[in-house]
Amino acid sequence: MLRYANHSIFSVSETYPGFKTWNRVNVSNYNSLGPVLLSTLNGVINDATRNSSRGHFATKSANWTSFDKVYCLAQCTPDLTEFDCTSCLTIARNIMIGSYSTSMDVGIFHASCQLRYDTTQQFYMDMHSQVPNPFGSNTTLPGRLFNLFFRPSGKR
Repeated sequence: MLRYANHSIFSVSETYPGFKTWNRVNVSNYNSLGPVLLSTLNGVINDATRNSSRGHFATKSANWTSFDKVYCLAQCTPDLTEFDCTSCLTIARNIMIGSYSTSMDVGIFHASCQLRYDTTQQFYMDMHSQVPNPFGSNTTLPGRLFNLFFRPSGKR
């Protein structure tokens, strides 16, 4: 996450300014998605709030039908305490579940944290996959590497 302000922001949890993105198309079977989504969001928030070598960052996915998955991402700025990160992500989750949970994908972006889910595609790179060797190889990086959090215009 990149953040800029004209005041000190170190170790300060802020939910403003922020913005939301969501798909206007709703899932057809929310009764199946709802419980899985809530459980997966809670799990990814739990994982992200534990400060690790990756900072406050986690991804998680889960099946909500035999064929469909939900992909979730949670991230806080690395200077936040576990408590402040949990608070910021919990506020984002409550907004998400309260107003947008039937949408196919939602992103809540606060100044100190972000929370996203998508039911149509995995929008982040798998953190456990092998990173290609940039030296001595003609391997190109996947296009999504530079599009981790935003979709091209016209997809919403």
